[in-house]
Amino acid sequence: MAEAKKQSWFNNALFVIVSDHAASSAGKTDLPVDRYHIPMWIYAPEIIEPKTINTLASQIDLAPTLLGLLDMSYES
Repeated sequence: MAEAKKQSWFNNALFVIVSDHAASSAGKTDLPVDRYHIPMWIYAPEIIEPKTINTLASQIDLAPTLLGLLDMSYES
């Protein structure tokens, strides 16, 4: 982030940092939701206000979330 802040495009950028569950899950079984809390951060200090959202979501929600933040239309 320190290097990115030096760039002219920084104020117009959305940074997405997301994790994934362990490789051992690999679609072999249903994941116990209460044990797989996967963090995601969207960092865009000049675009969106900081806040915490604790809504249950999935990685499939990433694209619609980003498109909505970018004010772009999409079909879900």
